[in-house]
Amino acid sequence: MKKQIIWTSDTYLDDDAREEYEQYQRKILEDEDYCVSDSEWADVVNGYLADERMNLDRQVDGVIIAFANVGRWNGRRQGYKILGSTINDIFKISEDSNEWYSDGNNIRGILTHHDASHYVLYRVAKDIETAERIGDQIYNLEIDEAGFRRRTRSLHPYVAEIYGWKAGRFNKDNSIRRIVDRLTNSDSNNEEFTLYNHLVEMQSGTDGFFAVTIYSNSDRYSGEVAVFSFDYLTRSLYIEAAESRKMADAIISAFKTYYPDYLKILDDTLKTE
Repeated sequence: MKKQIIWTSDTYLDDDAREEYEQYQRKILEDEDYCVSDSEWADVVNGYLADERMNLDRQVDGVIIAFANVGRWNGRRQGYKILGSTINDIFKISEDSNEWYSDGNNIRGILTHHDASHYVLYRVAKDIETAERIGDQIYNLEIDEAGFRRRTRSLHPYVAEIYGWKAGRFNKDNSIRRIVDRLTNSDSNNEEFTLYNHLVEMQSGTDGFFAVTIYSNSDRYSGEVAVFSFDYLTRSLYIEAAESRKMADAIISAFKTYYPDYLKILDDTLKTE
């Protein structure tokens, strides 16, 4: 199965991503000469990590424990860390350069410092007592990674549900609700962010209105999942396009959560079915 990136430090050095950000800012700022500074770009990429922390702020049924093939200046050894019961606890351990990803079955991390890299496998133990017992077995070299996997459950299903990896798309209702929450609570009506591995572009020329495009993944050229707009003054939701009836319904349902008393709906997707 294709490797699915949650977040990677490589984005700091991704010239294509940096150029795409500059093009977007030139459009928003109406400044053709705009160039992002190194410090600003670092803040942008760090913001992507903050987005993933929010995405993965979800409890698991058990305790997350990390098994690590630890890289040190004088060689390698195995180690462990009991992290907690929230998925974003995987970010508690980091080094100079980091990458968190799914290999299709498990959530893993590659954490690199000046001497070597740690290769980390994150899984779920039944409870804290079980996690502590497994940790002792790892420390005393009584079990290796294979033994660790046999005594724990994969974290991947929890993460896959959030990002919609199983279907290649959104876990629609929960994901759209959180995206709408981010949109309606944003300090700016002109913003670009990534949630659930999907780029969300929010644009507006006035305070009381915004237009949104949700893309198939983090690449704006991957195709559009949905295009819609919202007018705060008239409480009008206009759905211009959606990949499916279920997607359009998920958007409507999310806005009704915030405006239960009155919501005017204009839905062009009904005309195409």
